[in-house]
Amino acid sequence: MVLYTDGLIEARDRDMDQGLDILRQTLARPTRSLDEACDTVLGALLPDRPQDDVALLIARPRSLDAGQVATWDITADPTAAARCWQQPGSGC
Repeated sequence: MVLYTDGLIEARDRDMDQGLDILRQTLARPTRSLDEACDTVLGALLPDRPQDDVALLIARPRSLDAGQVATWDITADPTAAARCWQQPGSGC
């Protein structure tokens, strides 16, 4: 999963579609770690002095054991999630 701001893929000399293509191509290459993947993406897309703010988050989701997962049946009331969070087991 990759989350980023537009400052990563857009630049004065490159439109968003070109930036997305570079991002996709860079992410398609194997890396040893997520840190290395971030460094590779930043190196491929950013000039030495970016003109815009940039944020990049790369995560590798994985499955959890059933004992690590919590579920609640929550009513359609918009405030129900907050009540369940504040008082777990309250039968939200």
